[in-house]
Amino acid sequence: MNGIVNFLKPAGMTSHDAVAIFRRLSGVKRVGHTGTLDPMAVGVLPLCVGAATRLAEYFASDRKRYRCEMRLGIVTDTQDVWGQTLGEAGAGAVARVDERLLAETAARFTGALSQTPPAYSAVKVKGRKLYEYARAGEEVAAPARDIEIFELEIKRFDAERGLVCFEAECSKGAYMRKLCHDMGTALGCGAAMSGLIRMASGMFAIGDAHTVEELKAVFSEGASFESLLTPLDAPLRRFPAVRLSVSESRAFANGARVALAPGRAGTFEGAEFLCAVYGEAPGRADAFLGVGRFEAEVGALFADKVLFRL
Repeated sequence: MNGIVNFLKPAGMTSHDAVAIFRRLSGVKRVGHTGTLDPMAVGVLPLCVGAATRLAEYFASDRKRYRCEMRLGIVTDTQDVWGQTLGEAGAGAVARVDERLLAETAARFTGALSQTPPAYSAVKVKGRKLYEYARAGEEVAAPARDIEIFELEIKRFDAERGLVCFEAECSKGAYMRKLCHDMGTALGCGAAMSGLIRMASGMFAIGDAHTVEELKAVFSEGASFESLLTPLDAPLRRFPAVRLSVSESRAFANGARVALAPGRAGTFEGAEFLCAVYGEAPGRADAFLGVGRFEAEVGALFADKVLFRL
């Protein structure tokens, strides 16, 4: 069984728990996820099954869309309302925030940004996760990372309760908790995330996601879970597709470079880019063989990730 399951993670479940549950239900050992979703968050968590685990690095780089709620006037150690309160702003500071100021602040945080990961996150520094340092009371400097917020729109503002709901589409590595914290600083009153829903991860949308109950129903009925699986190559259709002959397929699958005219690698421009590679495989004339890297300078395709040895 190879493919991706669009899983709807409930609040209170870790991403690791989601993987463990699917392993237990399916009996499949090779299961992973494409990017950690905070335990208190709800939403899309693509689970990679079988050979899809080898492609997770490509899926993880997909854009994400979130619906986020932040509470104004509070700063916590985890940058969400479930952490320890470090400070609270006076009512006057929160009262100065209005829809115009929120829109201006949202515009400031749209585009290319440098973001420092939260202290309570799974980012590793010197071989240890940041939350391990934080729980031990140790301070460590986490390097800032380049991210991009492609879209940030204020959807609702409850001035009386000091709650702001916004939607954001972002690149890999962007933390909504940190975005709330930084926006709160810019607003002059502080803020902490109070709710988070991942609406989409790449091609996977929340409207098509499967709940724990749906998974349990499929497995309890003894039915095949193939119907839950999205094909391995579906999330990679943003890559140009390259189709190889029998001899080229064999060369690619064995790690040899394959000479290609630029036109065969699609119309993508650039000195180097990734391709979804198709060709001959046992029992299939147009099988997905893996991911290749086309280098225009030498006019050749190199294996980046091979799924079949021919």
